[in-house]
Amino acid sequence: MQHLPLCAHIAGCIANISSNLAFVPQIIKSFRRKRVDDVSIGMFFILFSTQICWIVYAAPIGAKNLWISSTIEIILLLPLFIMWFLYRRPQHRAQRFSESTASATG
Repeated sequence: MQHLPLCAHIAGCIANISSNLAFVPQIIKSFRRKRVDDVSIGMFFILFSTQICWIVYAAPIGAKNLWISSTIEIILLLPLFIMWFLYRRPQHRAQRFSESTASATG
């Protein structure tokens, strides 16, 4: 393993913790409101895929901090995915469909 200065280790730890904590406010907000209208599922899917790629990259080279952080991030993304499926509003789609049908016929 390459020798890194102490400040690099500290910066890496802060980056790992802060990137993982970045999802907590959205998790709390979505859970309290029981709504996910303001959540971009596309963004979270890309972040989820990115973390999988980081794990695939980090594990073989022994970058333990990176794959652990990526695993934690995936664990934090899972509740958002679950809430998105539970709390999303399918009636919005039905309402848009009925509006588009009404405007097309009238």
